[in-house]
Amino acid sequence: MTAYVRVRKHEDLVTRIDETGLQVEVAAAAGLSVQRVNQIYTGAFSVVEVRKARALEDVLGVAHGTYFEAVDGSLLAPYVHIGVAPDDVADPPRAETGSARTTAA
Repeated sequence: MTAYVRVRKHEDLVTRIDETGLQVEVAAAAGLSVQRVNQIYTGAFSVVEVRKARALEDVLGVAHGTYFEAVDGSLLAPYVHIGVAPDDVADPPRAETGSARTTAA
């Protein structure tokens, strides 16, 4: 299942991309196509996959959720494990099960 977020601060995002560098440079650093970055930049695409939003915000040097929000309006802070490929996120720690016993000396 893939999760999507939408741009919530388009003008601020455009300004930050311009401050960071050329769209081609931002795209390369984020591992995105120049076409996709341009579509986000121009507003042609306002909804993107979480992993792409996360990569873009990482390159722009801002916290996740700065320029994007969940489609339902709530923030996915910080783009929780919804729609993230298993290789991208470490498994959460698991409680040990069983009947460990300690003995007093």
